Amino acid sequence: MRPAIENSRNPLDNQHHIVFLYRFYYTAGMTVVTTSEARAALSQIAARFDAGEVEPVVFGSHRRAQAVIVPFEVWEKLLEQAEDERDLQLAQKRLASDSGARFSSADVAAAAGLDRTHHPTAG
Repeated sequence: MRPAIENSRNPLDNQHHIVFLYRFYYTAGMTVVTTSEARAALSQIAARFDAGEVEPVVFGSHRRAQAVIVPFEVWEKLLEQAEDERDLQLAQKRLASDSGARFSSADVAAAAGLDRTHHPTAG
């Protein structure tokens, strides 16, 4: 009898095959499964993620990479890194155009026409 992995029409039907696809993704280039294969294997993919697997599943129409399924924890880390990168770029842009001028809170209050003498934190 042949192993189930060889009898399956859907390469994602067998968890061992999913692991193979993940390893192949990192070692020999990107393997893209079809959208219908990914759809059929969603519960298996979620189970793998619940078991601690973090490798992405790349899928798309006609095996053309269109999307990636990743564990939520990976998504959170990616989002945090993207936000950090955006913040860094904004800070670098601001530093590049910084005139060096600084203003005290008293200067800002005076420019706004505020009387700081009646404010409890006024110094």
